[in-house]
Amino acid sequence: MSYADTFSQHDLRRRQSIIQQDIAFQVALWNEHYANADQRMPRGLRAIAERMNGLRSAAAEAEQRREAAEAELTALKQKFKLGGIPGEHEQEIIDAVCRKHGVTMVQLKGRSRQVPIVLARQEAMALLVNDGLSYTQVGRILGHRDHTTVLYGAAQHKRRSAGVPA
Repeated sequence: MSYADTFSQHDLRRRQSIIQQDIAFQVALWNEHYANADQRMPRGLRAIAERMNGLRSAAAEAEQRREAAEAELTALKQKFKLGGIPGEHEQEIIDAVCRKHGVTMVQLKGRSRQVPIVLARQEAMALLVNDGLSYTQVGRILGHRDHTTVLYGAAQHKRRSAGVPA
């Protein structure tokens, strides 16, 4: 059993956040110390501080993109609840899911079992089924998958979005 298997994904994110906060606190202490002592920060520590500032700005930018994609996806979900022709919006759904999760269409339709890609694929499955497509049709659209795979993937996404552990 690996270390990652003993903790839930939430626990791992929380631990990662605590470690990042600790590093940021240490860098802030060093910044304060060297600012008060009228000295220069050691080169290695300066590089770490610069890297952390870059990571913070990149994380904030990624969060803004994710929120925008989430809002777009929510708007699409509302639009699809109005009804219409089954599968009428399939390309819009797939594009929105790809943007939200930061994956390509090729990855979404591919065979990869990496967690971020699987989560995106399962969300696409659930949305396409909710749009009125059959499990078989969704399976064909998403890389010629079996209808039972689509059934399982859509159910997993619904469980996750309801907050029920898998």
